[in-house]
Amino acid sequence: MKAFDYIRPESLEEAGRYLTQRKRITLLGGGATLFLQIQTNEQTPDTVLDVKALPGFNDIRYHHNHGLKLGAAVNLQHLATGLEIRRHYPLLNQTVMKLASPQIRNRATIGGTLAWASSVSELAAAMLCYDAVCHTWRPQGTRAIPVSELYVEDFKTVLEPNELISHVHLPPFPARTYGVYQRQTVRHDGR
Repeated sequence: MKAFDYIRPESLEEAGRYLTQRKRITLLGGGATLFLQIQTNEQTPDTVLDVKALPGFNDIRYHHNHGLKLGAAVNLQHLATGLEIRRHYPLLNQTVMKLASPQIRNRATIGGTLAWASSVSELAAAMLCYDAVCHTWRPQGTRAIPVSELYVEDFKTVLEPNELISHVHLPPFPARTYGVYQRQTVRHDGR
């Protein structure tokens, strides 16, 4: 494993300075995938910028008229156990409950999972059902990107190199609607 600089900024402005000044910088949210990629040399960053502690990145706010605001650093385990998720966004809750072990869900973050942009992302599929919107920050300003427009191709998003997801907004779930998550998998016994 190649050595790298680790930086934990305390503000978006500080993060922006690093994002514009440094080359080969990699954002760290939960690190569920990044740590594995660094160990196998799939990723060899010069600098890792830890964004988990940035103001607002761990916020969770629900209002029945405005919907749900999830900070980018909120871990997936909260989606599995949070009362506001289970009650108002049951499809999201069902999806996350089947994603991984609680240990992985405690590490993986919403922003990191969406920015990773895997074509098999079950989280992204559930977010699409809720018309979720990613709100981003970059030194040039903010923007709102619907999850339906976030992905360009496998592991590639419309995010610019100096842009990060700050939070995700899910509008209120319409009354009298319901969703069910079903996973289709290959059986391991060969049938």
